[in-house]
Amino acid sequence: MAGFSHLVNRGDLKVVKLESEQVNQSYSPAAKPWTERNRWLLNGVIIAAALVLGAIILRSMKGKGS
Repeated sequence: MAGFSHLVNRGDLKVVKLESEQVNQSYSPAAKPWTERNRWLLNGVIIAAALVLGAIILRSMKGKGS
């Protein structure tokens, strides 16, 4: 950053005075996506998929061992 300071003409810079903060009455936070509001559902689906895959693997292993 210091390498570019010579390119700035300080005489052209304007001084701006900040005003006091005001609350924006029309602001409303963005709604969370459906997946974030229902995380339990995603966790349940992942656990169910893991159980199904585990059962398939166990069945496959039992069938090969005979």
